[in-house]
Amino acid sequence: MHIWLIVVILLWPHEVHGYGASSYGAASGQAIRIGLITDDSTDRIRQTFEHAIAVVNSDLSVPLVGETEQVAYGNSVQAFTQLCRLMQNGVGAVFGPSAKHTAAHLLNACDAKDIPFIYPHLSWSPQTDGFNLHPHPEDIAHALYDIIKQFEWSRFIFCYESSEYLTILDHLMTLYGIKGPVIKVMRYDLNLNGNYKAVLRRVRKSEDNRIVVVGSTEGVAELLRQAQQVGIMNEDYTYLVGNLDLHTYELEEYKYSEANITGIRMFDPDKKEVRDLIETLQHELGESEPTNNGSSPITLAMALTYDAVRVIAETTNYLPYQPQQLNCSERHDNVQPDGSTFRNYMRSLEILEKTITGRIFFQGYMRKGFSFDVIELQPVGLVKVGTWEEGKEFEFKRPPQIPTFNDNEENSLVNKTFKVLISVPNKPYASLVESINTLIGNSQYEGYGIDLIKELAEKLGFNFTFHNGGNDYGSFNKTTNLTTGMLKEIVEGHADLAITDLTITSEREEAIDFSIPFMNLGIAILYVKPQKAEPALFSFMDPFSKEVWLYLGIAYLGVSLCLFVLGRLSPSEWDNPYPCIEEPEELENQFTINNSLWFTTGALLQQGSEIAPKALSTRTISAIWWFFTLIMVSSYTANLAAFLTIENPSSSINSVEDLAENKDEVQYGAKRTGSTRNFFLTSEDETYMKMNAYMTSHPEMLTETNQAGVDKVKAGTKYAFLMESTSIEYNTVRECNLKKIGEALDEKGYGIAMPKNWPYRDKFNNALLELQEQGVLARLKNKWWNEIGAGVCSAKGDDDGPSELGVDNLSGIYAVLIVGSLLSFVFSFFYWCLFVFKKAKFYEVPFCDALAEEFKIVISFAENERALKSAQSVYSRSRNSSQSIESLQTDSEQNIPEEEFLSSKLLETFTQKRFPNEYFGNAQAVVAFPSSRIEHKIHSLFSFVYNYAYIIKAFINLCNKMLKANVLIYFLILILKVSILNAQYDNYGGYDSLQNSGNIPIGLLTDQNTEQMNIVFDHAIEVANLELGLAMSSLKAEVNYGDAYHSYGKLCRMLETGIAGVFGPSSRHTAVHLMSICDAMDIPHIYSYMSEYAEGFNLHPHPVDISKALYSLITAFEWSRFIFLYESAEYLSILNELNSLFGMNGPIVTVLRYDMQLNGNYKPVLRRVRKSIDNRIVVVGSTETVPEFLNQAQQVGIINEDYSYIIGNLDFHAFDLEEYKYSEANITSLRMFSPEKMAVKELMQKMGYNNDPDDFRNGSCPITVEMALTYDAVQLFAETLKNLPVKPVSQNCSQRTESVRDDGSSFKNYMRTLRLKERLLTGPIYFEGNVRKGYHLDVIELQPSGIIKVGTWEEERGYRPERLAPTNSQFDNIDNSLANKTFIVLLSVSNKPYASLVESYKQLEGNSQYEGYGVDLIKELADKLGFNFTFKNGGNDYGSYNKTSNESTGMLREIMHGYADLAVTDLTITSEREEAIDFSIPFMNLGIAILYLKPQKATPELFTFMDPFSEEVWWFLGLSFLAVSLSFFILGRLSPSEWDNPYPCIEEPEELENQFTIGNSIWFTTGALLQQGSEIGPKALSTRTVASFWWFFTLIVVSSYTANLAAFLTIEKPQSLINSVDDLAENKDGVVYGAKRTGSTRNFFLTSEDERYVKMNKFMTEHPEHLTETNQEGVDRVKTSTHYAFLMESTSIEYNTKRECNLKKIGDALDEKGYGIAMRKNWPHRDKFNNALLELQEQGVLEKMKNKWWNEVGSGICATKEDAPDATPLAMDNLEGVFFVLLVGSCCALLYGVISWVLFIIKKARHFKVPVKDALKEEFHFLIDFNNYVRVLKNSESIYSRSRQSSMSVGSIRQELQTAFH
Repeated sequence: MHIWLIVVILLWPHEVHGYGASSYGAASGQAIRIGLITDDSTDRIRQTFEHAIAVVNSDLSVPLVGETEQVAYGNSVQAFTQLCRLMQNGVGAVFGPSAKHTAAHLLNACDAKDIPFIYPHLSWSPQTDGFNLHPHPEDIAHALYDIIKQFEWSRFIFCYESSEYLTILDHLMTLYGIKGPVIKVMRYDLNLNGNYKAVLRRVRKSEDNRIVVVGSTEGVAELLRQAQQVGIMNEDYTYLVGNLDLHTYELEEYKYSEANITGIRMFDPDKKEVRDLIETLQHELGESEPTNNGSSPITLAMALTYDAVRVIAETTNYLPYQPQQLNCSERHDNVQPDGSTFRNYMRSLEILEKTITGRIFFQGYMRKGFSFDVIELQPVGLVKVGTWEEGKEFEFKRPPQIPTFNDNEENSLVNKTFKVLISVPNKPYASLVESINTLIGNSQYEGYGIDLIKELAEKLGFNFTFHNGGNDYGSFNKTTNLTTGMLKEIVEGHADLAITDLTITSEREEAIDFSIPFMNLGIAILYVKPQKAEPALFSFMDPFSKEVWLYLGIAYLGVSLCLFVLGRLSPSEWDNPYPCIEEPEELENQFTINNSLWFTTGALLQQGSEIAPKALSTRTISAIWWFFTLIMVSSYTANLAAFLTIENPSSSINSVEDLAENKDEVQYGAKRTGSTRNFFLTSEDETYMKMNAYMTSHPEMLTETNQAGVDKVKAGTKYAFLMESTSIEYNTVRECNLKKIGEALDEKGYGIAMPKNWPYRDKFNNALLELQEQGVLARLKNKWWNEIGAGVCSAKGDDDGPSELGVDNLSGIYAVLIVGSLLSFVFSFFYWCLFVFKKAKFYEVPFCDALAEEFKIVISFAENERALKSAQSVYSRSRNSSQSIESLQTDSEQNIPEEEFLSSKLLETFTQKRFPNEYFGNAQAVVAFPSSRIEHKIHSLFSFVYNYAYIIKAFINLCNKMLKANVLIYFLILILKVSILNAQYDNYGGYDSLQNSGNIPIGLLTDQNTEQMNIVFDHAIEVANLELGLAMSSLKAEVNYGDAYHSYGKLCRMLETGIAGVFGPSSRHTAVHLMSICDAMDIPHIYSYMSEYAEGFNLHPHPVDISKALYSLITAFEWSRFIFLYESAEYLSILNELNSLFGMNGPIVTVLRYDMQLNGNYKPVLRRVRKSIDNRIVVVGSTETVPEFLNQAQQVGIINEDYSYIIGNLDFHAFDLEEYKYSEANITSLRMFSPEKMAVKELMQKMGYNNDPDDFRNGSCPITVEMALTYDAVQLFAETLKNLPVKPVSQNCSQRTESVRDDGSSFKNYMRTLRLKERLLTGPIYFEGNVRKGYHLDVIELQPSGIIKVGTWEEERGYRPERLAPTNSQFDNIDNSLANKTFIVLLSVSNKPYASLVESYKQLEGNSQYEGYGVDLIKELADKLGFNFTFKNGGNDYGSYNKTSNESTGMLREIMHGYADLAVTDLTITSEREEAIDFSIPFMNLGIAILYLKPQKATPELFTFMDPFSEEVWWFLGLSFLAVSLSFFILGRLSPSEWDNPYPCIEEPEELENQFTIGNSIWFTTGALLQQGSEIGPKALSTRTVASFWWFFTLIVVSSYTANLAAFLTIEKPQSLINSVDDLAENKDGVVYGAKRTGSTRNFFLTSEDERYVKMNKFMTEHPEHLTETNQEGVDRVKTSTHYAFLMESTSIEYNTKRECNLKKIGDALDEKGYGIAMRKNWPHRDKFNNALLELQEQGVLEKMKNKWWNEVGSGICATKEDAPDATPLAMDNLEGVFFVLLVGSCCALLYGVISWVLFIIKKARHFKVPVKDALKEEFHFLIDFNNYVRVLKNSESIYSRSRQSSMSVGSIRQELQTAFH
């Protein structure tokens, strides 16, 4: 309604709002009238109303004027009359009375006139009535929920006044979700007479003493008064009052009763507005000041009235409002102008000040943003103890309760003083306090044991004195019956307790008693951490053996010599030294001995050289050498990587087996006396027996104390020490060179020693269990192990992957580089001096002058050219000044190749390309390229992006065009769809053909089971037409379930055709909508679903009648308590009526909503039912959900003989019940018709069930109640039509007022007067009002034969069945002898590895069908103690104990009631269970740990590539780079060979040029370092020498880098998102966590007082979706999510990590606890079982069994990574193949070279016509002249000069050479 106007108003700025207050006041001087209609007889509402107007008028320019009318409570007629009078007076708003029905009547009238209606009282409507400032029931429920959660109530009674308050209960159930407290529901005003005592007496008799009360102000006040009279207003009861007027009650008489009463209120009584209002009331009404602190006479209705006036005033400040006088009798067009706008604007305001109830803010129709004060009744009055505000954590400030001790209790410890023995010094258990003061008494001691005794004393109330008992813990000699040490002190009564690292053993248990273990441990191995050896100077040579290095050197020299020889043999290697001379007189060979060595050096060091082989022979041997060097360098790098990868040393021993074998001569020992030594003395394990023999034969390895053993290990003499794991943990945190080897050898515990049969043992055990569950023991251990005195050793793990290479690792290669560079400098300087000397001698100038001039040239660093013919030169005055430079060069010559310009050509080609402009617009496609190469690359990138931007632009344009096309297509599809729909309507149901026919159409709308409903509908019409001679026809339409709009369209089409009545659909929401349409048209509408509202025509039984039927059954079954399970809030009307019927003495009802999450998963609620003590269940819900409910109940395990159900759904007979028939479940239900009726059978045949009638025999039937009621409704309609004919007319939905059927009302009224008995499926039909009556219900029961009728229910007669009550059996008491006794032992099957069924192809029975750790344990105990046993599957419910009711569940219940003797599984010993049953000592120690995915490799950082070298190495590498570059620059200037002729074609150049400029020097060293080489080729021996050393250096450095990088990548240590429980508590990196929803793990967090665990508990409580039903579900979640961790027992984690390779345990256990064998309280055989378990523990049997079921059976899936073997140098055996290839290749190349040389000589001899022998002789002489590298072509002494072909040109020679080559 006027949505656009609302939007404009809401968007208008609040500062202006379109109207200024001052301008408006000037424009209008008329006051605004507001009215109050009150039914308050005290006149206090009126006084509040007038006071509020007076207060707000002081701030208004246009005042408010109030008009008040008094009416009687509930008199709607009088109230309407007064409202009309107020309208005639022109009121702009009306405040309504408190009576809900009266207020609803006035609200409708105000809505019709657009007058804002203010209702300051609690409203139950889903959409709050009018303008209501009262908190919605949903918010009240939320506040109660938060308070109950803070109270930690596990069960309570919900007491309500009337059915409307059940809305709060429903909201509470929704908030609790799948897990909440047990709620019993009682209605306290059952008789509506104000007498609640009968209900309150039921409360007193109940086991519950926590009560939530909701009701009216008067009702709750009276309930509290009567509760005091009944005797339940005392310290034993706690009340939470959900009425917001608790502060107005007279509470004086309750203040000193110690009753716990908590409530909520909306305002502070000390607020200024409240005080002012009270003063007004005192002045006007003479009321007195309240005497109780925190109380106030101001009710919430008064406060809300005050605040509503404030809202109206604030609205008039911004919005002009001029109310008009209205007339009640004029219904149309007589409304208040701007009334709707004013009302909407009121809801848009946010008011923060000058109100009583705080902030006023609306979300829709509901007030939000307020807060509640949580108040508590104390002797001083009402005290505020917290603040509740929606969306914020509830702040609760209840003072902590001080624990009190009851000294009257039997065996009380209060005020008793015990003497406690400790061992001093024995850190961390006990030691003397280090203090400058002299301490005495208990204050002088500190440690874990000291703190533990203090915690126990605080919990139990005893006193204590500590005494040093020394280091002799004591032993017991069975033969002499004598004890020693601390044991003797306790046995003889000299001490009461002893606490230290005292192990519980079977020997000691025979002399004294122990508490349960306060710490779990095992024997482990202490050994030194392996240390890394310092790298040797030449450690870089380790990857190759010395033999390989030797052979590598030989290969290097051999290949160099081969190249030298082949170069001389191959004609292609002889080149013209002067390219500008076409006919040279001599040729030159590039493979001098120097160049050959240079070539092989460059290849070996992966740098290459400027020398390029040309002949096939030289190329062949070069390729072979390159292949050889590639393999060698790769092998070196790979083996170096292996060396660095396993550089982290491995320990000499890694397990107890290594120790037993004295691997690497490691010796071992233990403390000479004590439990560790006794373990080896008594063990029957072969390994431990061998170790015991060793220690017995080597007594020198045993020590007197543990500390002596630790010191011996620290000495590093290959000695390992065996001691308790807890002591090892303590020492390894403080001694960084120590570590624990392997896992613990056994499992045992430290306990508090006490006298035998000490009466306080159980109290100590329970207290220890509570400290364990609260995390106190874990906190104490963390304090003394990891905090005090710890922190010396870093938390860095032992295996942190490869280390970065430091300078020590590479110092050798640096030494080689430095030595080589120095030698090059020395050699170059010497050679330079020799060159200057020769030059001075040649030019006949003084040596000193020449040296001075040459030195000046060398140090002229800015000049890179040397002038040869300078007038200033000292050589210019010599007679030999014309001598060329070639005559002075002594180093090898080298030609520089021409530079290629291909890249520039390609660049030019690329710059000429353009993209077609027509594709991308007119923009320039390519920008100009600069000449600089760097700028060219940058601009190329820019051009690429620039050009492709236009491609993207074109793509977007194309997409836009396609989008437009798609829009057109969409509209075409839409038009087509509409056309199809119209076509469907045009031919829909034959409407047009029916309009002119004589038939009477009736319509059916179906939204489920359409096909079956159509058949039923047509068959019903057929039967009616046949029996009554009518001509009815059907119009049928299918609609979407719940789609009211779609259904409205279908109905309108039917109305246009003209129908006599409408049936359906199933959806209640849709049916109610259609009902209003039909009522407006006076069309009969018939529907068939359960509804508490008697509207329309509904043939379904009313909820009241269903409640009566259920009441009859429950009464007949004599149920004293049951669970009421309902689907949704609409079924609570049945519960309300049941409570009314039961009255004062009804059964205890626990209420649960089974569809909490609306996702079809009911199992969480059903598990709660299974764990409850109740096994009688009433289920009410829809036909869609109840079958699934039963299915899931069977899956959960509560469909069996132990449970009884009453199903309140009338379609039970239509369910598929085959799988429940033989479950012996007791299921009773109701139905409306018998399948044996002939009419039912005919209908079934119509529906197609006639082929196989056996499918629905024995009571089952596929016809639902909806189908049957539709059939009957047609018969009722037909009977009415027969007696009152009608003529359907076409009606239009758009004209409701005019389009009304004349005879519609008469037809409907006549239908209600009929009494029909014939042709019906569900029995007689008649109506009382709008409620159907006259039918009866069959009471049916599921039995193995099917559904059996066991009775009939009728409203007048009821039903009285007989059911046998269950009987209980008790086991007889047994004596203390176990021989030949047979015990029933409960297992949990399947629960690997503790118990599971044996996988076998045979059918196994009895005990043989079970296997597992628990099975083996019972067998071992039976062998030792001589008893017999029978295993029984006890299911997965281990059970819990309720202290209040003294009842237990699950296995605990079986043992408590004597149905079983023992239970063995992963059953944790807890304080709660210890109160119900007893446990043996733990057979397995464990703790809560974290299961998480194995760490994944971390994302590499940006500069991860720098990790292989340390920062120091990078600095040294940079300095070396600069130093070598400078060396090249200087040596290049010193070496004459590096000065070249820049113009090769000029024989006598005037200047020479040096290639080693500073830039070229850096370029050469850069190319070598980066393994790329360069175009610069050193020529002088000095520069080549330093280049060789630099290449060798870079090869080793790069190989080391590559190898260590490979090591980093090979064993890169993954990083986990979490590493400890602290990370988990902080949700580090978004990791969430959970635990099993029920059990000891969850209880640990619920009861822990540790801050971390309290925080974690809060997280899991707030995120129940992270909790799981089973441990396996948690494991599966961890496997599939990288951000989920699961908290479970460490033993289960060990089991899973052996089988799930991607899982691991994170951190240490959070607590210490144990699994024990459950047995009855005070079982006489407990001590025998304990002693037998201790013996099995000491003999290693328990550890062997655990190893079997954890590490052997079913494991092995995840392979254990073996320790990597040590890397060894590569020997010749590894590389002989590559040497063989090199040798064969070299030989082939030599052979080919000799053959080609001989062929060349033969051809040359023929050409010159000389004897071949002479030519061969001359060529051989030249070949062996190794000092000559120049071949003279025209030599008069040559044999060829005498030939006539002696003028042969160099071209012909070249041709001959090529011919020989090919």
